[in-house]
Amino acid sequence: MKRVLIIAYYWPPAGGSGVQRCLKFAKFLPQFGYEPVVYTCENPAAFTWDESLVKDVPEGIEVHKTRIAEPFELYKKITGQGKDAKVTDVMVKDKKESLVQKAALWVRGNLFVPDAKVGWVKPSIRYLKDYLRENPVDVILSSGPPHSVHLIAQALNTEFNIPWVADFRDPWVHIYSNRFMKRTERTERRDLALETSVLKQADAVTVVSPGLEAEFSDRAQKVVKVFNGYDPDDIPAERPSPSEYFELTYTGNYKANQDVPELWKTLKELREELPNFQDQFRLHLVGKVAGNVLESIRKEGIEGLLTFTESVPHSEAVQMMVDSSLLLFPIPIDKTNKLILTGKIFEYLASQSEILGIGPVDGNAAKVLAEAERHLMLDYEDGAGMKERIKSAFLKWQSAGRADRHSGNAHEQFSREGLTGVLAELFNEIIP
Repeated sequence: MKRVLIIAYYWPPAGGSGVQRCLKFAKFLPQFGYEPVVYTCENPAAFTWDESLVKDVPEGIEVHKTRIAEPFELYKKITGQGKDAKVTDVMVKDKKESLVQKAALWVRGNLFVPDAKVGWVKPSIRYLKDYLRENPVDVILSSGPPHSVHLIAQALNTEFNIPWVADFRDPWVHIYSNRFMKRTERTERRDLALETSVLKQADAVTVVSPGLEAEFSDRAQKVVKVFNGYDPDDIPAERPSPSEYFELTYTGNYKANQDVPELWKTLKELREELPNFQDQFRLHLVGKVAGNVLESIRKEGIEGLLTFTESVPHSEAVQMMVDSSLLLFPIPIDKTNKLILTGKIFEYLASQSEILGIGPVDGNAAKVLAEAERHLMLDYEDGAGMKERIKSAFLKWQSAGRADRHSGNAHEQFSREGLTGVLAELFNEIIP
């Protein structure tokens, strides 16, 4: 077997989509002739923790960990977040920042470039140089964000001339979180120079969406699209006993820019128009929810339709997808929303539950829904379309005793195993 060094800040028991991507690559790469060696962080500031993911770590795999002086711990102290605050608390916030918080964000945005993990770069380079002198590998895969990991791989590529693939799960310079960091023009120019140097030096770049492919294609030697996908082993069977409620379910952290007032208005109208809707329908939000979203729901007076579940392990979240009567998939409202393609969509597809997609009708996510032969994306203001979709599904659920399920298999083109094969073929191309 050839050996591939995977550099990833997030690794089980940390949870989230970033963990899933590299974890599944490591799981399936041996089928294609590659033995993974993982380098990761011992004490990451993770979005969530999920011990259930540990079962997917290949038995006997080499995993190397080093510690980071985590800036988020300092941020919590400075801003009074409290020692138990989570990264997701910052992600879903929608309140105005205090002067201290604004100052902290300026420091984070302008002194930590490209991101808050930049302090991990030099220690990691030293550690991995020592390791590689005694334990050579055939190829390197760095997966960001945080995009600091690409600077680690870049230094190793320069030192050892090892073929290198830079994997992008999100944009670098144009990543959504940078808009809150009070960055100066000088910082943005510096960051853009770092991004460009990585794109030009890497033997190949992999991206998760057509939008990122277009953004990087003029600066990278080679860009290959490798969607996030889903692992068939993670998709459970539907429970034999359907829920007593028709559930419109969203799994994951519901952020401030995912508020869809037209949807809450639609649910209010359906409650008034359909018999038993109040008693039999539930909007089920699984994870943290931004305060402005809750306020928007309360404004329509439909909080009685709402149920919450705290963040759950990935395995439980996927079971909820399978059991849901209808899955809610709102694209964040943002100037780059046409390019957004979250990993969640692929597990939604594999669950075979019907999906209510709300967002740009000509965006990347809308195209994936169409390729998977699902209901098309609805615009944020298309209240009539939302009403028809929910009403139709609810009435079918009432009459049949369970929700409609999609019976096609077009989603199988997005399996993690097949997509890992695309990555392995790329390795084969760039290894001399």
